[in-house]
Amino acid sequence: MLELDQLSLCYRTRKQAALSNVSLSFRKGEFVCILGKSGAGKSTLIRCINGLQRPTSGKVIWREVNISSLREKDLRNIRKDMGMIFQHFNLIPRMSVYQNVLIGMFGNRSSIKNFLGIFSKEEKEEALRALENVELIEQSQYRIEELSGGQKQRVAIARALLQQPKLFLGDEPVASLDPSTSKKIFELLQTIHNEQQLLTIINVHDVELAKKFATRIVALKDGRVIFDGKPEDFTDEKYALIYDTSIVNHYTPIQDKKVI
Repeated sequence: MLELDQLSLCYRTRKQAALSNVSLSFRKGEFVCILGKSGAGKSTLIRCINGLQRPTSGKVIWREVNISSLREKDLRNIRKDMGMIFQHFNLIPRMSVYQNVLIGMFGNRSSIKNFLGIFSKEEKEEALRALENVELIEQSQYRIEELSGGQKQRVAIARALLQQPKLFLGDEPVASLDPSTSKKIFELLQTIHNEQQLLTIINVHDVELAKKFATRIVALKDGRVIFDGKPEDFTDEKYALIYDTSIVNHYTPIQDKKVI
């Protein structure tokens, strides 16, 4: 379904490659967490997958199409298959929750309708269903700036769902959230993933979250794949190798104290 073939990316301002000969294959139904230290290449990998960053060499093949060589116009059509959530939410603060969610439909509509803000009854109902799925229907008329961080990320998830994606991507979506809220967001993502049988690939800095929710872990170091396997095989020794530490028994249990 998704294949990365010898993917490399070099920035002119850096001596070391951000990605170096990364080859990976992903299938529908996998819930993949990407681990690694800051600067390991996690965000670059996600941005190459959805075409926000073009690789220096290699291919990103999505449903048998090499998207790394597509023109921007064609790439926009491919991105309709890809839901994306970010660490900083990418929402419009002064607009309502409901309005922000409706924006998720823009890629499948005409530019004129988007500009005029014209939505059909069916589209409005679909947006409300997405808010129900993330348990924010009562906050639909709140402005984004009135929400907590966890609620904002739920809005971002609802917006991405309106694209009806086949591939769900996350670039450190819980990095700014507390542990309890992060766990609840991952529970929501896992539920959506299972119900819609998506391919989900998420960067995460929390190893415990990855081991709890992922069906597969990929770990990067200096732009290279150091580990690719089952969560139970990601041992303390693997952790020490990837994070350059000798510490073992490092995981902090996730606490359920706060509610989003």
